[in-house]
Amino acid sequence: MAGVDLILIFCLTPETQYTRDLHTALDSVGPNDEDPDQMPPEVDRTDDMKPESNLENAEICANETISPQKKTWVQELKPWSPVQKDVNLIGSFVRPWATWCYPSVVWSVLSFSIHVTAVVVLITTIPVYFSAPPYNFGAGQQGLVFLSSCIGNAFGSIFCGYVNDKVSQWSTRRNNGVFEPEMRLPPVIFPAVLVPVGLIMFGVGVNNGIHWIVPVIGVGLVGIALTGIGSIIQPYLMDSYTPVLFDCLVTFNGFKNLVSFAIGFAVVPWLEQNGVVTVFCILAALVLAIDAAVVTIYLYGKKLRQRDSRLKIFLF
Repeated sequence: MAGVDLILIFCLTPETQYTRDLHTALDSVGPNDEDPDQMPPEVDRTDDMKPESNLENAEICANETISPQKKTWVQELKPWSPVQKDVNLIGSFVRPWATWCYPSVVWSVLSFSIHVTAVVVLITTIPVYFSAPPYNFGAGQQGLVFLSSCIGNAFGSIFCGYVNDKVSQWSTRRNNGVFEPEMRLPPVIFPAVLVPVGLIMFGVGVNNGIHWIVPVIGVGLVGIALTGIGSIIQPYLMDSYTPVLFDCLVTFNGFKNLVSFAIGFAVVPWLEQNGVVTVFCILAALVLAIDAAVVTIYLYGKKLRQRDSRLKIFLF
């Protein structure tokens, strides 16, 4: 499967290295000009109906926005891209560390990382506990347990992504057509509840030898929340920190990978020292505590972003 994935990624993933000016990029998440329900009341739509105004706007857009020439499929197969001479190489390595000054980024990284930690612990413990009595699952049956996580992942990405968009659209209409990135955060309640429930179902279930369906459902709940939290947090970062989005995503994915690497070494000694119930209850409490901090980000996120914009932390 990994070999097939490698071939598909090499052949089908397009080259996206273009020169972009994020500071002048259009905000694609604002109110729809064609939907009068999402327009602010103070907007005068009569000017938009004038042909002269439309022509002037078209000329301005043509002068300011020049679309890069689309590359052919063969050009996209090149394993390298042109070097941007205006990019400082040392600064590219330093800039992601500066994003730790942003509280919203810190919360996003911690929230996604704790969900990844829960999945890593599950993956590590499933063969240990399902191969032992009273379950005595063989290799094939253990593999089917992971099918619950796959179903949960698919459902979580679709469900939370859909709810995320609908909630933000509804909030934008109630806010007179003005979109705020924090409008994407209310669906965090689903991962905040489902992951702790799933972890406790799995930990208590395998410890007490409860019917296998209980821990398997727990695995599925954790899978739902893992993709769900990503479908909420990443769009929030994209809307909040567009000019430094690349640096935020490097921090986001880099710390997540670091946590996954570290917990893979620590989970077995942790289980031996504290037991499966204690470990999974601690994880459930951490998930609930970190995700609950979304209330602070939701209420004060705009002020935090205004404060972040005044910080002079990017020297490159």
